[in-house]
Amino acid sequence: MARVDGESDSRRLSTIMTRAIPHSVEAEESLIGAMLLSREAVSESLEEVNTDDFYSGSLQNVFKAMATLYLRGDPIDPVTVAEEMKKAGSLDLVGGLAGLVELQASTPSITNATQYAEIVRQYSLLRRLIKVAGEIAEMAYSLPEDIYAVIDAAESKIFELAERPDADGIVPIRDSLSQTLDQLEALYENDRPINGTPTGFADLDDIIYGLYPSNLLIVGARPGMGKTSFALSLAANAARTAKEPVLLFSLEMSHIELTQRLVSAESRVDS
Repeated sequence: MARVDGESDSRRLSTIMTRAIPHSVEAEESLIGAMLLSREAVSESLEEVNTDDFYSGSLQNVFKAMATLYLRGDPIDPVTVAEEMKKAGSLDLVGGLAGLVELQASTPSITNATQYAEIVRQYSLLRRLIKVAGEIAEMAYSLPEDIYAVIDAAESKIFELAERPDADGIVPIRDSLSQTLDQLEALYENDRPINGTPTGFADLDDIIYGLYPSNLLIVGARPGMGKTSFALSLAANAARTAKEPVLLFSLEMSHIELTQRLVSAESRVDS
């Protein structure tokens, strides 16, 4: 039987808690500099990161000012950002206008803004993970009566971290219009009457134009009307047509029963 060394585990935890907090000053400064040079970089960055993803408090304020200017449709450069930060009383924290100009001038490459944003986001996730780990440790140290409730709470915290949205979800109408026009053009040029993943049911596709990412479709009917069979058909047709994996959850049937239904439908033999 393996021996559990409690003192060793305690020292290891203490070492972890005293380590430097993960962050990259270079990536944060390079991202801000790229955003000061390119409006496109601002648009891309707002989709990837938010204010809290920055470790540097002063750079958080710069990012917030640029996001405000962008959403108003105002130009973004060191002068306009400095003015916006001056109104918020945060300009001195970044070294004034000279500090913004220095950030702009020291940017390695504008074209790498997306990569800088990804680095910033990854470090942010690591910091959040450390915070969640600390909260879980505190729950364990409290010697709870119901340990399984603590495990459930810990799993929930980790899941929330994994499901964290990529960005603030704020999209200027100009960007939304551009994407909408691209979608309409693709639909116009497509030989098929739909632009999403076909459901396999022509009448349904004529109404919803296929299945799209993030869409929530609810199938409602009385018991015994074939809801599960219909959902299985949608899943099978989507997998067959799009050549993409399909994940199916069922609270009523086992995986064997679901597989039997799929085999029955494909072979046209009653299960």
